[in-house]
Amino acid sequence: MSNYEFGGVGHAEALDRKDEYRTGVPGQGSGEVLLSCPAQDSRQRLSKVSVLNSGEESAFLAMKHQGATKALADGGRWLTAMDQGSNRVSGKLAQKSIVAGSVVIQEAGALANIVDNGLGVLHDVGVPANTRGTINYATGDIDFTWGGAATEPQLIDFNHTDFTDFVSAAQSQTFTATGSYPETFTTSIGRLAPGFVTLGDGALTFVDDGRGVMVETTAGNQASRGTVDYATGVVTLTSGSATLATGAGATTVGSRYNPFSALLSKAGGATVLSLFSAMLPELTTEVWADGIKGESKLGLWGESRSNTQTNLMSQWWHSGEDPFRVDAPFSGFPAGGESNS
Repeated sequence: MSNYEFGGVGHAEALDRKDEYRTGVPGQGSGEVLLSCPAQDSRQRLSKVSVLNSGEESAFLAMKHQGATKALADGGRWLTAMDQGSNRVSGKLAQKSIVAGSVVIQEAGALANIVDNGLGVLHDVGVPANTRGTINYATGDIDFTWGGAATEPQLIDFNHTDFTDFVSAAQSQTFTATGSYPETFTTSIGRLAPGFVTLGDGALTFVDDGRGVMVETTAGNQASRGTVDYATGVVTLTSGSATLATGAGATTVGSRYNPFSALLSKAGGATVLSLFSAMLPELTTEVWADGIKGESKLGLWGESRSNTQTNLMSQWWHSGEDPFRVDAPFSGFPAGGESNS
């Protein structure tokens, strides 16, 4: 599938209502919008984005936000799916914008933890001379080699300032497994948030690695075992250390989903994502739960559902007495604007 990012960076023009602004961008653009509303202001307001798919392929889109530095949950991300053999781990992390000096990599054996030196070099903790590889903080690309045979699980922990999904409360759904692989389970909601998918039957356990790979986490049997399609909510296991229990409802899939996400059909498909908690009762308490608050950046992420590109157009609205600012950090777009200026 073809990935690209786009946002409400383009031109800003006043409409017929005070403080309501619209921006538009061509498909394949890359940018972000900054909406700023005082946190102490309790007045209700509505902010939304309308997206039109004018291309030939279906697309998945998700609203994401960027604010304070974030830490990873549950002790970090699994690196099992990245293991290239010969003690080497290479690939791209699920997050970008890694905070320099925050990286810690560990395995379950006796090897020394690996940390970064703040300049992109990875080394054994406490021994800077024992360099192990590199990490690109901006892109999340990582490549390192352990000092010996690593024992699963291999985990990486770090802080980051990347855009992250809005997430719902924890969801849980039970299924009846067939008892043979492949096993496929389709969650009822779909549009899953990466890094929050779990699967188990009381004996076997699996999690997603934030990059669409399902990793078995059963003690002594850690390995890549399948995939998750975040857009459709389909979880597929192609193998496991044992077969899943076949009792009725014995398999449980846990997840969180992004309330501000949607699948768009081919040419002509359109949707409106409204950032307003009263319209989305499933939204958990977030910085945005009562309307947009604080100085956070809002971005719209898109993924073509095929190997060829599609074209998406976005329009942004904001109604209320509070400021609305449009950042244009990329020189390829015309300058943005600001209301109440």
